[in-house]
Amino acid sequence: MSITTQEVLYLASLVKMSLSQHELDRLGTDLSEVLKQFQVLEQLEIPEEAQASHPHSNRSILRADQSTEAYGSEPMLQNAPHVQENLIRVKAILD
Repeated sequence: MSITTQEVLYLASLVKMSLSQHELDRLGTDLSEVLKQFQVLEQLEIPEEAQASHPHSNRSILRADQSTEAYGSEPMLQNAPHVQENLIRVKAILD
């Protein structure tokens, strides 16, 4: 399958490109080569079972969510260097 200059111009207008005649010819040739490669792929005979298979299993490999008890604020406040009214005091980072 060959791409015409008109088709290349149409594609160029879609992406708002202006092309010289040399660029049009070269792009037409390049796109025609790409289409030829797809035609080769279309000719491959793939068995029905290979088309439906997937290389990865359909089950999740992540563990299930489990709720646990959260730590209370007391142990955290005990480890903080500066505490003020049950809040951890830090240096100001904004003026």
